[in-house]
Amino acid sequence: MGLDRICLVLVSFLSAGLAGCSCGDNGFSDDGADADTDVDTDADTDGDTDTGTGTGSDTGTDTGSDTDTGSNDCGGCDAGDWCELQPEDAPPECVDDCAVDRQCAGQTCCPEGTECVAGGCPLPDLEVDVDYLDESVEWSTESFDVDDCEVDADKQCVGGIGMRGLLKFSLRTPNIGVGNLHFGDPEAHPLFAYSECHGHMHFNQYAEYHLLDADGNEVGSGHKQAFCLLDFDPMSADSPSARYDCSYQGIQADWSDIYGSHLPCQWVDVTGVAPGEYTLRVEVNFNRVIAESNYANNVGEIQVVVE
Repeated sequence: MGLDRICLVLVSFLSAGLAGCSCGDNGFSDDGADADTDVDTDADTDGDTDTGTGTGSDTGTDTGSDTDTGSNDCGGCDAGDWCELQPEDAPPECVDDCAVDRQCAGQTCCPEGTECVAGGCPLPDLEVDVDYLDESVEWSTESFDVDDCEVDADKQCVGGIGMRGLLKFSLRTPNIGVGNLHFGDPEAHPLFAYSECHGHMHFNQYAEYHLLDADGNEVGSGHKQAFCLLDFDPMSADSPSARYDCSYQGIQADWSDIYGSHLPCQWVDVTGVAPGEYTLRVEVNFNRVIAESNYANNVGEIQVVVE
């Protein structure tokens, strides 16, 4: 598009949570929801059990925006370029390439983690299921060798080799938005990397875990957890058929992904942590690289007792 053509990016999140862009006379509307499940729910008890209790549920506060972008000028793009919408209120950018499933009317490219549906970009809304988190807490001790992938510098799921005390838990993340969290083929996506521990491609910026003391200081070994994003747990009898798996990743609207406590790195290393009460803090989409209609529900906190 030449300098004489102005692309006005309009986002309307009424009750639908849509990102829309209008170039010339092309308007955006929203529709559609996708389903995906990421299933990991076997209960796993490894090694000796350690003592501890998970008590209560708490929701963390995380400021977010109900809209993906504001009204911005995307004029000046070269002919054939795309007006790419960005997460939060960041202005759109001119890009020379846009994945086919993100291409919308008027040379608009839907934001990362979404897809074009009926000429619009419906947004997902991820949340942390705090009750599920609280009920899943378990404690164990496991031994790790220097060659274990959990010790790898890229993962750092434990603070060292040998016997480690682990606070394990399961994470359920429903998509309560009107749009799907959509990535598609992870092999062709720069935000994904192959996981030696799990044997498939993972999204590297999905969840982050921290154990905090009463003053908010981190104890133990918190880390970022990579996910294979898929449709695992339908939220209702009306949920659509599963669409996403580890070879075609995402989470449909009205579906949840679950990462079970038995999976590698689904824990916080509490080796050497003094007995007492602590806060387990979990945050999804912590870098906000995925466009959502709401970021305020991306944090969950529960109280745990190390004995």
